[in-house]
Amino acid sequence: MPLMKLEKPIDSLNHVQVFYNGSTSNVLERNTTSDNYNLGLKYQCVEFVKRYYYEFLQHKMPDSYGHAKDFLILYCL
Repeated sequence: MPLMKLEKPIDSLNHVQVFYNGSTSNVLERNTTSDNYNLGLKYQCVEFVKRYYYEFLQHKMPDSYGHAKDFLILYCL
């Protein structure tokens, strides 16, 4: 079975892509936006949550660090 390529898009939520990051211990570089907002380490769970808030909800978290479990999406469709 061939290995999946790191950073390959594997899914999306509301057009915000989810990327393959390899094993749970794999750490890539820090992901920042064009205006230097810190999204987190590519492509960890917290990075996806912050990128989702940033891209889909146009919201920057007031604390640039944290864990995904600490963020609660209060957005209702």
